[in-house]
This record gives sequence, C-alpha cells and structure tokens, in this order.
Amino acid sequence: MVRSIFIIIFLLIASLAFGENPVSWWKAESNQANAYLGHSVGSGDFNGDTYDDVISGAFCYANPEVMEGMVFVWYGSSDGPNNGTPGDPTNADWKAESNLVFGQIGFSVSSGDFNGDTYDDILIGARYTEDGENNEGMIFVWYGSASGLGDNGTPANAGWKAESNQASASLSTVSSGDFNGDTYDDVVAGARHYNNGNNYEGMVFVWYGSETGLGPDGDPTNADWKAESNQSNRDLDRKRTSLKSSQLVFSYDV
Repeated sequence: MVRSIFIIIFLLIASLAFGENPVSWWKAESNQANAYLGHSVGSGDFNGDTYDDVISGAFCYANPEVMEGMVFVWYGSSDGPNNGTPGDPTNADWKAESNLVFGQIGFSVSSGDFNGDTYDDILIGARYTEDGENNEGMIFVWYGSASGLGDNGTPANAGWKAESNQASASLSTVSSGDFNGDTYDDVVAGARHYNNGNNYEGMVFVWYGSETGLGPDGDPTNADWKAESNQSNRDLDRKRTSLKSSQLVFSYDV
C-alpha cells in the first residue's frame, strides 16, 4: 500500500461555529511513496522575521540512500508558509538529510533557542544514524540566524550533535525546554533501547543551553542530567512532550 502523508494547516474560520468543516489552508507532500512526511512536525522562527516556520520530517525518504530520511523547512510569511504555495521537496527553504542508508533522520523534530540569540534553532533526531556504533542513533542542531538555517543540513555541518555511543540504543526522540530557568532552552533526548545495567531499559539525557550554545558535542558522559527506568524492556522515552518549563517522559512495555 502506498502511504501518502500530508502536512495540513487548518485555518479555523468563523463558519466553524456554525458546524461547517475547517478549511485546509496550506499543505505539503513528499511526492515519494512511503516517505512518511508528517511523521514528525514542529515550528519555530528560524530567521527572526516574526513568522513561525514549518518543520516536518520524512524519516523514510530516499535521496538517494534508501530510508536515509529528510527534514524540510518552509519559512513563514504574511501569506503563510512558503508564501502560501503548497510545499514539496523542491520548494523547501531548508532541508537536512543523513546521507546514510537507513539513517532515518527526521524521526523526530523540535526547536528551541539554545544560544539565546533570539533566533530559534532546529533540533532533529535520526533514529539509526551512527558514528562508530551500529544503529546508535544521533541528534543534531542547526542554529538559526537572520538569514535562516544556512546551508542545507548534513551530519557534517551540524552546529551541534550528540550520539549514544552504544549500538542499537536509538538515540532519536527530541524535545526542548528551559529546565534550569536561565532563559536558554535545553535539549532533551531519549534513547529507548539504551542499556545501563538493564537490557533495553532506555535512558533520557538533557544538555543545557548557554550563551555559547550547547557546548561540546554530546554523549552520555557529558549530559547535564539523565534518567533511566532501572527495568528491562521498559523503553524509557518512547513517548515525550515539550512543556517548555517541564518535561514528561513516558515508559511502557511493548
């Protein structure tokens, strides 16, 4: 079955109060079978023009590496995302890819201002991207600026990155919030299959933001905070949500 997933922004107009259906205002599609665009979505003002921009991940997109994944950003405007024109990979304002077969970048996306420069930064999880350990999972940040997110993203040009340093840990679920009240957003990421004494217990890691950003590239040894389930096969981090001032982490058996 061909799975075609669209991002749709609904403009809720006054007629909704009278029982009419919402109007589809803007949409984007991957134009590729089984790419799963819309699996992850988010927003942020990456170029500081006061308009929020749309992020979406297509974690199974091929370009050309099979299931390397891609993330697309369409900048906002007074006419909506992409100046009101429906989105597709050819007209995205910025994109990122893993350049690795089955890297699955875009499994999760988020944003936050990690260096306090008033521009939102993009945070992306890549479920099976690796840098030494098979399927370890990695997360990446590209910093925003007055001109946006800069060159299209690859692991090589990320402004910051973190890895699990453990095979099959799958560091890849991401969110953000200011957890220490210093006005800088912080990165939170989960590795659902991380082992730290218990098989597949999962772990969650936090790295704090600062005036200079997130500091050295991250790994479990330099995380500012971490949590684990202390139970085998609990997959701590499987679901997550961002509340900006607090973080909820769910764990359940599968």
